Amino acid sequence: MPPFTEMLPGKPEKIQGFMVIHEPGKWAPDVLEDFDVFDIVPVGIICLDMRSGYLIEANQRARQVLQISQEAIFTDDDPFNKIDWSEITEELEHNELIERKQLEIRLADGSKKWILFSGKSSSGNALYAAILDFTAIKDTITELQKVNFELDNFVYHASHDLRAPLRNVLGLLSLLKQGDSAEERIRCLELIEGTINRLDTLVVDLLSISRNNRSQQRFVKINF
Repeated sequence: MPPFTEMLPGKPEKIQGFMVIHEPGKWAPDVLEDFDVFDIVPVGIICLDMRSGYLIEANQRARQVLQISQEAIFTDDDPFNKIDWSEITEELEHNELIERKQLEIRLADGSKKWILFSGKSSSGNALYAAILDFTAIKDTITELQKVNFELDNFVYHASHDLRAPLRNVLGLLSLLKQGDSAEERIRCLELIEGTINRLDTLVVDLLSISRNNRSQQRFVKINF
């Protein structure tokens, strides 16, 4: 068979992906071991021993994500042996496939990292899985959740501060309707005017906060 590039007309600009051709009846993991395909895959691929939680195999990308060397596989520096696998084992008893499970792992230097874990159980106690570094996305989600909480808290207090003067105005209008003397009505109108002015000041302050949050901060050097 001619080379793949000779089977297509023209000059290829880019070849992306890879293809594995193996003998009939030969299982994929054996082929991967024979041809070292693990190391050309741009995704972290691992093989785990579910009994001990140790790594059996990890391609180059997986070792980069886990920050371990080839020699650290199946040693105490392996971050997977520190995970409680009971939940995953129970899940595999009902489903052979685990998809996009979030796992927090502790690296050899003590730092923590979040990974997306998708795996399939195999014969024996082997688990083949793909992993993706999820730490930056997880941090972003956590930060967005914090911002949303602060926004909800701000809206709650702002709405309370806005409603209070409006309710005061409604109460004063009710008194104004019931007032008999001109002096009482003038007093109610003065109170309503003061309440509206305070409400206007509050709205202006809220708009200022909104503008300050949108504006870019500029730092200028000063001499002490």
